Amino acid sequence: MIALIGIICIVIGFIFKAFPPRKINRIYGYRTKLSMKNEDTWNVAQKYSANTFIILGFIYLALEFILNQLSKTINVSYENIIILIGLVIMIILDEMHLKKFLIMMEIGNYKGGYSSFNLYKYFNNIKPLFTFPKHNSTTISTYIS
Repeated sequence: MIALIGIICIVIGFIFKAFPPRKINRIYGYRTKLSMKNEDTWNVAQKYSANTFIILGFIYLALEFILNQLSKTINVSYENIIILIGLVIMIILDEMHLKKFLIMMEIGNYKGGYSSFNLYKYFNNIKPLFTFPKHNSTTISTYIS
């Protein structure tokens, strides 16, 4: 059952990526009070939640594989708890991302528009998980010789 929910999450994520909702609505899209605050938070929420749906779907698929290797019979109530925990974590991560985005809007000289310079600066200030050391060509050629 976890695998089925994982596949559904992946499909929903790709649908959100391919056909994101253009305007704030109460029918289609990632809808929370924070995501529906204004047009900019709506657009950020739709893009970010599509990615988290896809990631969550792959995590569910991996969990299904791991749990099947450990035990051939898994209680349905445990599966439901795992699915619920994953969805709650996803919503928490999405809301934390939106709160950071709103703080950036309040601090910066944000003029509006999803493609504004401040939004570009915000996404470029996200720290990578790891970085590679930078080498210049003279240093590398010294080691080769």
